[in-house]
Amino acid sequence: MAKLTAARRKELPESSFALPEKDGYPIHDRKHAINALARVKQHGSPSEQRRVIADVRRRYPGIDVETKPSKADEGAVVAPAGFLDREPADVLKEAIQ
Repeated sequence: MAKLTAARRKELPESSFALPEKDGYPIHDRKHAINALARVKQHGSPSEQRRVIADVRRRYPGIDVETKPSKADEGAVVAPAGFLDREPADVLKEAIQ
């Protein structure tokens, strides 16, 4: 992937970014688009991830976009809805009953 200098990045049109309002995730070439997918999966919010995936799919239909959970997501513990809003003492009482 060719290095994208700050000067070159400033020259890119808004259409070269998946999140143009932030100048985020440049997708001006195939290698940067693939990199944008990896970076947004690590650091982006769910809505940012959807937007970047959609932009990459539209611009580079040949790129296989992975939308399944990654290996890092396997085995993740997810608290039931409302669980984290409860007082720890209440959770403990319920667990020992």
